[in-house]
Amino acid sequence: MITFAIYGIEGFNPALGFGPLQAEFERRGFPCRLVGIPNLKTQTPNRDRAKIMIEALRHVEGELALLGISNHGLFLPLVAAARPVRRIVLINAVIPHPGQSFLKASRHERVFSNIYTRFLAAIAPGMTEVCPLTELPQVEYVYISAEKDDAIRPQWEQWAAREYLHVEPVIIKGAGHANIIQLFINEIVDAATKGL
Repeated sequence: MITFAIYGIEGFNPALGFGPLQAEFERRGFPCRLVGIPNLKTQTPNRDRAKIMIEALRHVEGELALLGISNHGLFLPLVAAARPVRRIVLINAVIPHPGQSFLKASRHERVFSNIYTRFLAAIAPGMTEVCPLTELPQVEYVYISAEKDDAIRPQWEQWAAREYLHVEPVIIKGAGHANIIQLFINEIVDAATKGL
């Protein structure tokens, strides 16, 4: 049996975040753990979040899948590099570039949908943190792209899934960047569990 692990901000109401998604995984027979991580104010948030998640999952037996959205894509591969993971499911996510920061590596790519999200990325420490990996972990990847993502350009997401992860993205019609985890639960779980 494969267990899904989802990162969540500690103290955040699960009903407003990943709680419904967790419930759907479990309804379908997949154990699912929400890992609460404090909202870190460090210059290495990706490494720090990965360490916390690795420790929280230390006693999980059997196969493990990680699921995250948006900037979670920058630290989930660090978890998979440190412990056995079968699959990483990325939703509207940025993808780390081993040995580089995301912003430096993607500076010639049109990643963000608008000036506001471009500004937020420019000031976020996780976007300028250098990825310590030499290569992305050799695991199964599933990339889910919202058709109407208003934070990260869907065109970039779909291109990056093919270019960097070598997978065909799952496109969810009508979904936006954040509402996808509340309004498109069945579609996410379908894609995340396909072939398991």
